[in-house]
Amino acid sequence: MDTFCPLQINLKNKKCLVVGGGAVAERKVTVLLANKTDIQVVSPSLTSTLKKMATGNEITYLSDRYHPVYLNNKFLVIAATNNREVNRQIAEDCIARNILVNSVSGAEQCTFFLPAMLRKNCLTIAVSTSGVSPALASRIRDEIDDFLGEDYNEFLSFLSFARMRIIEQIEEQQNRKKILEHLASDEFFSVFKFLPASEREKKLLQIISMGKGEIKDSGGGKQSD
Repeated sequence: MDTFCPLQINLKNKKCLVVGGGAVAERKVTVLLANKTDIQVVSPSLTSTLKKMATGNEITYLSDRYHPVYLNNKFLVIAATNNREVNRQIAEDCIARNILVNSVSGAEQCTFFLPAMLRKNCLTIAVSTSGVSPALASRIRDEIDDFLGEDYNEFLSFLSFARMRIIEQIEEQQNRKKILEHLASDEFFSVFKFLPASEREKKLLQIISMGKGEIKDSGGGKQSD
């Protein structure tokens, strides 16, 4: 099996095509809509939910069967019909045109996957089995969600605010790095959870004040985006 590189792509206003109008297509459309894509659905029929989306102008609906002309100007395509041969043809046509394609008929026909997604504020966690078992990916995502709980929503809002304040007030790069690692540590998160909202900015200012000298290394490790 090919190795896939996990990426985050801004799909806002990107032209996407979903071929198929059944329950699977509906799930795919729902994911794309959450990312504010410009969706065209081609199918002889639609589920009741997709009909409502079309009536509400959330999607553009064409009552037709697949034809390669519908690939024109598309950024990505999802082949979600109940006909494996049609899905295979869509995948081949997309690959020949360098269009990203996901086929529900098999991982070997895909150039991208829609992973099981977990979003908490600006934290995004994606779990994928590269099409082998979407059900397992969903279960792992749900387990991660249960583990994280709701505290991370407020924590991430705090970290976003804190990062801006630290960049404004701490010029020395190494001290800035140590403070950011400290704030992201389990040690600080354990403190944060029990801090009243009114005390959090005060705590941050204390840490920044310490950081203008030097804060001890909390073992936070390397930073990622």
